[in-house]
Amino acid sequence: MTAMLQEMRRLEVARSRGEITPAQYNDIRRRLLNAVEEVEVVDGQGRATRGASGAPGARQRQAAMARPGAGQAQARAAHVAGPRMNIWGLVVLLSGLATLATLFLGAMLGDFTIALTVAVTVCAALLVASAKTIFAQDAAQAAALEKRAHALREAQAKAAKSAEAAEAA
Repeated sequence: MTAMLQEMRRLEVARSRGEITPAQYNDIRRRLLNAVEEVEVVDGQGRATRGASGAPGARQRQAAMARPGAGQAQARAAHVAGPRMNIWGLVVLLSGLATLATLFLGAMLGDFTIALTVAVTVCAALLVASAKTIFAQDAAQAAALEKRAHALREAQAKAAKSAEAAEAA
């Protein structure tokens, strides 16, 4: 967080000296703040107020929805997917389902061997399909994090250049 504060201070100095335009200032500041999950703004009297983003990650979701192209697909996937699934919780759930299905089918068919085969096959198919979804969500999150880290590195490089120019002047 200290690095973020230093970058914000350098950005303020560069703006006050006229080295960057207000539009550039707003763009760089927005990128820096988007790199933070939740922002708390402290006013002059020491009171902390919650940033405009609301819940953690809301700013990133809003930015992803506003971006055309690839960002829209990721934002849609994040909203459609709902809460993050856990593979081990799914394994436990499907094991319980396989047990219940085996007992039910075994009682209904009269043969527990066939019932176990059917129940395990169905649960295995459900596990494979769910695992694909879970791993696709992980890949999308990793891509979004990499994109956010790249934007932050660009903003830091611009801020460092402006700070160097300020020191040289």
